[in-house]
Amino acid sequence: MQTLIKAKQAIIQEIKEISNSPDQQGSLAKIKKLQKQWKEIGSVPQIDADNLYRTYNALLDLFYDHKSIEYELKEIDRKKNLEAKEQICEKAENLIEHENVNEALKLLKHLHEEYKAVGPIPKEKSDEVWERLKKASDALYDKKREYAEVYKKQLNENMEAKQALCLEVEPFASFDSERIKEWNEKTKELLAIQKKWEAIGPLPREVAKSINKQFWGNFKQFFNNKGKFFERLEAFRKENLEKKEALCEKAEELKDSEDWRETAEKLKALQRDWKEIGPVPEAQREKIYKRFKAACDTFFNRKREQRSSKDKEFKDNLKAKKEICQNIEALAEEKSGDEEQLNKLIDEYLSIGYVPKKDINNILEQFISAFEAFYDKYPEEDEEKKEKKKLQAHVDFYKKAPQLGSKMRRQEHAIRKKISALENDIALWENNLAFFATSKTADKLKKEFSTRIDQANKKLEDLKSQLDILSKMT
Repeated sequence: MQTLIKAKQAIIQEIKEISNSPDQQGSLAKIKKLQKQWKEIGSVPQIDADNLYRTYNALLDLFYDHKSIEYELKEIDRKKNLEAKEQICEKAENLIEHENVNEALKLLKHLHEEYKAVGPIPKEKSDEVWERLKKASDALYDKKREYAEVYKKQLNENMEAKQALCLEVEPFASFDSERIKEWNEKTKELLAIQKKWEAIGPLPREVAKSINKQFWGNFKQFFNNKGKFFERLEAFRKENLEKKEALCEKAEELKDSEDWRETAEKLKALQRDWKEIGPVPEAQREKIYKRFKAACDTFFNRKREQRSSKDKEFKDNLKAKKEICQNIEALAEEKSGDEEQLNKLIDEYLSIGYVPKKDINNILEQFISAFEAFYDKYPEEDEEKKEKKKLQAHVDFYKKAPQLGSKMRRQEHAIRKKISALENDIALWENNLAFFATSKTADKLKKEFSTRIDQANKKLEDLKSQLDILSKMT
């Protein structure tokens, strides 16, 4: 700044020398040059500026006063200075509408410096032009004060809004859960609050640090807790991985077994255990599952192939047994009485293996029916002898197939229940007959009940006959 002051003092000294010189040729040009230099030097501290500007302007006035022959040029120069200062005033007035008040004030300062650097103007306009610049400057400073009040109010509103968010985020610091979903939901909530926080403007300087510390302290604590949860979870998942690896080893030991039923139950138990074990590390999840599934699939695919083979064998067995039944039925139709051929077919029937489960009862009933039909049509005139032969044949058959004894006992029990139910029905219907009066309607009812009783007695005799045969066999 001292350099600027000295430069301006040198210009003042040169102006003084030019003014006092008896030789005024070219003096105006020198003065113009010095004015330009003065303007280019720029502003100096206010404490020195007023004195320098007064001396500067006084010397210029003195110069132009002395140059009476150049008076007209002096007036022209002052008019140009007037135009320059009026333009400066206009620029200052335009700054009032500037959006950024602080930026406008910086520009205003430069305009004031520029105004002071401009030479003198007509004296009658001097106060008017200065008042115009001052008025624009005052308006801008008023706007600055108004802006400051609004800004202060906004800062206080921001403070209240962020204090509310501090309270809202405080419970997050103590949040805890053992479920990933709940942590993720809370994270979304917290990040939504963070967005609100960031959308709020600055705070009053005196409270900004404490409020920011309160908010971000709780914010960071939540994520620290979340990080610890996932550390625990990762350790837990590693334990689960070890457990599932152990299940994989067990499944792989069983996958080639041919003990179909027991191994299937063991693998199903392993599958249940697998479901009860929690998640494993994400990077291993698919790999370990594929390993376990491959072992299980290997066994169950083999089991299905074996079952398919068995199913085909059972169907073939059923077909063979049906052919035997048809052959026995053919013997019965022929009434040949060829028991040797019958026994050969019975042995052949019993030598055939299992049939499909759903056909077990049907094929056995077809066989028994064909077997009994043979003896029902046996060429023996004595019915009692025929019945004895038939009974003996049943006894011989079940000696050869003792595994069917339980079926016969269940059949005997079912027949006894049917007999008991029919006897109760017959007793009830006979009792009811005694109460019917003599009339057309009563006679019709008596006939219906009599028919029912006759049919039931016939069915009862048939059931007793079946029971008698079964009792002798067991």
